[in-house]
Amino acid sequence: MFAEILALYDFSPPSKIALEWALRLGQHFHSSLRVLQVFSRPSTVSKNDFLKYQAEILQQIREQIDQDVRQIFSHSSKELKSLEIEVKPGKATSVILNEIQSTLPDLVVIGTHGRTGLSHLLLGSVAEKVLRHSPSPVWVVRSPSAWPPKSVLLPIDESEPVEETFDFLTRLSSSLFLQAHALYVLPFPIITPAYVEGLVLMNPATLEKESLESLTRIINQHPSSPKITPHVSTGLAVTEICHLAKEVRADLILIPTHGRSGLNYLFMGSVAGQVVRYAPCSVLSFCPQQGFAYRKKLLEEMMEEEDLSYQELGVGD
Repeated sequence: MFAEILALYDFSPPSKIALEWALRLGQHFHSSLRVLQVFSRPSTVSKNDFLKYQAEILQQIREQIDQDVRQIFSHSSKELKSLEIEVKPGKATSVILNEIQSTLPDLVVIGTHGRTGLSHLLLGSVAEKVLRHSPSPVWVVRSPSAWPPKSVLLPIDESEPVEETFDFLTRLSSSLFLQAHALYVLPFPIITPAYVEGLVLMNPATLEKESLESLTRIINQHPSSPKITPHVSTGLAVTEICHLAKEVRADLILIPTHGRSGLNYLFMGSVAGQVVRYAPCSVLSFCPQQGFAYRKKLLEEMMEEEDLSYQELGVGD
């Protein structure tokens, strides 16, 4: 499923956990794994000194990463298809996103420091920025957990396409997950006047019942997926998602992100970004529209180079 995996590593405890998961995933799927660290010049080191000793510093970092990888590998007999270690100078977010966009890995694995509150609002986090802009799926490793993951939670939005979410689940569950849960969250609060002329109002209990039936129909439309337990709750989406993840002891939340940015992101936030911030488990997120745009762009570039049409490639418009 994941032929090419990119693991982001900075020696911090969260990134060490993420590296371990990237190695396990790479071994499980027999992937080619690239480990990337972005190194910034320390403020105490002058630019000239940094440039003078940059090659030596980068080599030392590369050797330390190799040592960490070997230490994790010592606990397993499975092999990766290939392993590559890269150390690049620059600003973390810019270098990481440029790397992702230029290589388009099948999966990006990253740890998170879980920054919240005012510091998060002003500074953000590398994990959330990568999550928001990456054309590749991003597995944000939240905390240590048993391998392999056994339970996955799928937040479902009935107003959005769910095909890619179920496709992800189907491919993952072929060898990883034994339990799956789907959750639809009704907006909160459901406040309606006691009487509105010409309208028949539905009470919350009836609405939850019908939503559960609708979610069950959606699940039944994807018989190739593993058995999925449907759930419906009423409240704030992030709160309900994290609550159910804790209740069912989910190892992973599989959720799409819409790549919201700018003022819209600042004032409205992102459900996926907030889930990453507060979830009790790891989160695997992807952007269906953004991912499709990148795949289409690559396809068009190949067509232009080979002078082929969509019909010759066997795909639709």
